[in-house]
Amino acid sequence: MVCVAASVVTKGGRALVSRQYTDMARVRIEGLLAAFPKLISSDKQHTFVETESVRYVYQPLEGMYLVLITTKQSNILEDIDTLRLLAKVVPDYAPALSEDAVTASAFDLIFAFDEVISMGHKENITAQQVKQNTDMDSHEEKLHRMIMQSKIQDTKEQMKKRAVEIDKQKIERRAAGAPGMAGVGPAAATPSPAYGAAGDAGAGGISLGIGLGPQSRASGGEPALGGGPATSRTGMSLKKGAGKTMLDSLRAEGEVLETGPARRAGAAAPAAHVAPASEPVTLALEERLSAVVANDGSVESVEIQGQLSLVVHADSAARVKVQMAGNAGAAGVQFKTHPNIDKQAYAAENALQLRDPNRPFPKGTPLGVLKWRYGGTDEAMLPVVVSCWPSQSPSGAVVTLEYESRGLVDLHNLTVSIPAHTDQQPVVAHADGETRWESRNGVLHWIVEHVDASNASGCMEVTLPGADPDGIYPIAVAFECRGIVSGVGVAAVVAGDTGEALKHSLTQVARVDSYEVRNAGGAGW
Repeated sequence: MVCVAASVVTKGGRALVSRQYTDMARVRIEGLLAAFPKLISSDKQHTFVETESVRYVYQPLEGMYLVLITTKQSNILEDIDTLRLLAKVVPDYAPALSEDAVTASAFDLIFAFDEVISMGHKENITAQQVKQNTDMDSHEEKLHRMIMQSKIQDTKEQMKKRAVEIDKQKIERRAAGAPGMAGVGPAAATPSPAYGAAGDAGAGGISLGIGLGPQSRASGGEPALGGGPATSRTGMSLKKGAGKTMLDSLRAEGEVLETGPARRAGAAAPAAHVAPASEPVTLALEERLSAVVANDGSVESVEIQGQLSLVVHADSAARVKVQMAGNAGAAGVQFKTHPNIDKQAYAAENALQLRDPNRPFPKGTPLGVLKWRYGGTDEAMLPVVVSCWPSQSPSGAVVTLEYESRGLVDLHNLTVSIPAHTDQQPVVAHADGETRWESRNGVLHWIVEHVDASNASGCMEVTLPGADPDGIYPIAVAFECRGIVSGVGVAAVVAGDTGEALKHSLTQVARVDSYEVRNAGGAGW
């Protein structure tokens, strides 16, 4: 097969999307596509037409044509197979199948075409694999987003606490006889650490520590409010007897008090700094699981790969020491530390620290300090086991699926996908959870959003019309859990030089790389 170009054109021959795979001028391609509609004859039923130099293999696509331009020496059977695959791919990126939708998704379609055809030859790939490759799912990016989301959530919680403290201080001042904020000035005994110096007339002159960056204007030697020249801004004036409080004034100026970190209550004026957006140390435990299970529930293979990543956010935690749990990991789990980690300390104390005590961890840089791996057939290492009991009936294959959770961790979005290899709608007799039929690929998805102790087991019974009981394998299983399957854990996080406990945040995620239920043979019902 030598494909010259893959294109989506209108019935008039105007190219909406065209990807060429040979060195050919744009004018030449446009000329070939413009001539294509004139070559189609309504009295012929085949989906190809030839000229002296090229062959057009095409398929109608609503009001358009999906066209492959190939050489005349190309294998037409392989060309038709490629055309069918592209016909499955196009609706995934332009579901409306209109000219506007195809034009809007032009670059996505070009990337998808490149996954199917390389250097003019068809790749051995399926429509599902094309979608997976073009999605470019990055687990490192997901981990980074989880860490950033954790920081944002911590910031919002600190802001809410500080807002409550400010309201409480306001009530206490009123109870003590100080109307509003009038008593806060150069003579105030305890200036609020939430406010910076009012030297500027703009909104930065009176700061609530809103935002993700640290305050640089606060100073213990300056008064909390006042002391600066009077300004002409009436919305921010702090005259005695003013009817509005400081918070009301800020809200009137359009300040949003729910989007940034606040300062801690009771902080001394000389140390009036905004609390950091996250803890000094962020730890992330991530595991990836691959398994093969027979349809009777027996485990054929289990492989778990995990990593502990560490990020230092503060200089005070640069020489951090992570104490792993004494019984971290199940039997058979193999561990490997980063080359810069002290291996003797890990072997003797199960502690992770730098080999050179004078060398700090890089600040703000994620570093994988520990990796582990398990490979075997231990059923206890699987959070959930799925078994399948198919049988033949006059109407098709009757399939009973069952899942059993081991109770290791709670599961989210447990999805069992059955390749029915039929275009007929399955008949679901019973299902714990919900089902979704993907008619395009002939796959039935059984989905349970959350699996915990209350629903540690569940089943589904479905009839697949026209399906073969032995042809529904392999069955794919996927899930995600906020926990670690192998039992690896963190016991404590301390400063390596002083032994003082450090505040830290810990994220634990386990995902499925590949989990298949295969036919063991003779396991029917």
